[in-house]
Amino acid sequence: MKLNYLKYKNKTAFHYAKLEGLVMGGKKPNNLVESVDRALTILEEVAKSEGEVGVTELGNRLDMHKSTVHRLLNTLSYRGYIEQNDETESYRLGLKLLELSNKLFDGIEIRSLAKPHLQNLMEQTKETVHLVVRDGDQGVYIDKVESPQTIRMSSQVGSRVPLHCTSVGKVLLADLPENQIKALLGEEKLKAYTENTITEVDAFIEELKEVTQKGYAVDNSEHERDVRCVAAPVKNFTGTVIAAISVSTPAFRFSLQDIERMSVPVRDAALGISKRLGFIP
Repeated sequence: MKLNYLKYKNKTAFHYAKLEGLVMGGKKPNNLVESVDRALTILEEVAKSEGEVGVTELGNRLDMHKSTVHRLLNTLSYRGYIEQNDETESYRLGLKLLELSNKLFDGIEIRSLAKPHLQNLMEQTKETVHLVVRDGDQGVYIDKVESPQTIRMSSQVGSRVPLHCTSVGKVLLADLPENQIKALLGEEKLKAYTENTITEVDAFIEELKEVTQKGYAVDNSEHERDVRCVAAPVKNFTGTVIAAISVSTPAFRFSLQDIERMSVPVRDAALGISKRLGFIP
């Protein structure tokens, strides 16, 4: 089923309409609860609307009595699924739906969605590829595709890495507000792993601004000597960064300029995964 995003006011409305198309169908059950069915029908109709919609218009669209529509809207509003504009008295989707949809999309097994992209990226670069998520103040490898090269980066799925000196960590932090970044890393000097590690918090914040601007991050032997990495963000349908993918290589095989150029296929792979998660660029 094709849906035109442009006819919806925002991505949230688009995705609810999209989900509606995915979940509707099948045989109508004999024990259908009419009041619940009507409430969900109203919810879906509000999602289709551009902006807000009033009780009378909803009643006309759905061929429901105005009092029935009003009663069901009040119930949905009480539970947070619908919000009413106090000035216009019209209705729009509530934030409760966004909360539920986040749980749905977060529950999608990102590893299975990402695997073909990780494999393809490794075949393009011939270097080790990682998929990483943030857990507090650390990054966790949740999947990898090993390089076929004899000399390659050594890592294990499940192992943890610091955020401030890895390309994946920079990508995972760059999406956060500055106060949250400082809360995670602290206000004092950051631990130096090599002579290239950025240890000043303010300098690191400036580095993250550059990461946001470029759309990728580089680790120039900042965590491990003689290892260079480039990473790009994986986003969910709301545009939130939920993971990072990276290519890691021995420094002797790739100069800093080479690793910068490698950002192109890395970003392409990250975008491919993001689109599978519902992200619309």
